[in-house]
Amino acid sequence: MILLIPGAVLLVAAAGNVIFGQATIAVITGVVGLVLVLIWIFRHYSHRGDYSRSGNAGQ
Repeated sequence: MILLIPGAVLLVAAAGNVIFGQATIAVITGVVGLVLVLIWIFRHYSHRGDYSRSGNAGQ
């Protein structure tokens, strides 16, 4: 939850920057916000060993 709220706020800020014509700032803000939201999603919905290279993943 610590990453989700700032990520969502940054995505909203990026949308506001697009509306006001500040494209460069919008891209930077949007990418950072999207990365934070994706990190939260992967941490929240993944299970231990999901991304393991040991060969026994999925068991």
